[in-house]
Amino acid sequence: MTSKIRNGLIFGLMISSCLFVPLAQAAQGLYSMKALLDAPVYAEGHAKSIGEVDNVIVDEQMKITGIVIDVDDTASSMDGKKLFVQTGLFRLKTVRDTQLDDVRYSVHLNASVAGITDYPVVDNSWWQTAKQTAAAVWEKTKSTAKSAWDATKDATRNVLDTIREKTQ
Repeated sequence: MTSKIRNGLIFGLMISSCLFVPLAQAAQGLYSMKALLDAPVYAEGHAKSIGEVDNVIVDEQMKITGIVIDVDDTASSMDGKKLFVQTGLFRLKTVRDTQLDDVRYSVHLNASVAGITDYPVVDNSWWQTAKQTAAAVWEKTKSTAKSAWDATKDATRNVLDTIREKTQ
């Protein structure tokens, strides 16, 4: 991978990470995916961390679709499981960000400890299904976008042809 592509991907991930910020919190401009990994995760109404961020999942456009949390809270029946939490079902809180090497986040779920049982367990089956579903959505999006583009070109061509006919 060339450095230009890698830098573009990193920049895209940093910009995409703005999806984590709740509307009430002021945007900070840049976010660190490295600092997000291993960030503590808190369930609603639970003062103790229930786990940590294990992974960040992005789609074909490098848009963040969710995170994978590694649950380590013994109060939960999900202890030891990796769970997928879709973007919009959690908020990211900046704990510290005065220096590049000192950026820290915490993740706060919109669900209680009991509610995390509704999150999908991430395993090989989940991964394969998620990849196939995302690929199908991407293909449909490309097809729909191409169809819309073709319809726009046809409509524009028809308007230009009508204008030409009327001006001749």
